[in-house]
Amino acid sequence: MLTRVVLNHARSRFNIRYGIRCDIQNSLPSNRATMCTVQLANNPDEKFKMIYRLEEMHLVSLASRAKVFQATCTVLVTPLVAAGEFVNLVPENTTIVAAILGFMTTSAFTMFSFLSKGTIGIIKYNEEENVLKVSSLNFWGARNDEIVPVDDWVPLSELRMGFTSKFYHTTQRYSTSDTMKLFCKNKYVLDEKVFESVIGVS
Repeated sequence: MLTRVVLNHARSRFNIRYGIRCDIQNSLPSNRATMCTVQLANNPDEKFKMIYRLEEMHLVSLASRAKVFQATCTVLVTPLVAAGEFVNLVPENTTIVAAILGFMTTSAFTMFSFLSKGTIGIIKYNEEENVLKVSSLNFWGARNDEIVPVDDWVPLSELRMGFTSKFYHTTQRYSTSDTMKLFCKNKYVLDEKVFESVIGVS
């Protein structure tokens, strides 16, 4: 009895953590041996097919998040350098140099976050419901997932092409004025036929 309770408890924790179903049956009553059949649970992403992936997205996210680390280091290190300068442990004006370098580096990472905000990393397509799952970055470098109906997506062929189009396309939806950045190099497009039909071609 105790063994069955322990197994049921372990099965519940296993199901919650890994999202799978485990059916436990007694196969040898004499020694209470068990047999476990593992089946994958229904995954909502199974209906979505990945048609686009920006391989360097993790690097972009890391650089965007670096501003918080850099700002924290600047705030913590500058007073220590000032204290060292006060007791003549470091050369004169070291505090000013450290503060300026810290401020400039933090500003550079912050500017990069503004530029990389809205960069699309993954696009998945659900043919049954005719919707897109678009994963992009926010200002803090975190991932933001949106479900977008294909009918709400403005085709690239309808957008004005500017100087930046040589590097990326600025995408938009009919229902909002928010924009996102899409790098359309061939190596990022996983299914060219589907991509052109739902995203549009420039």
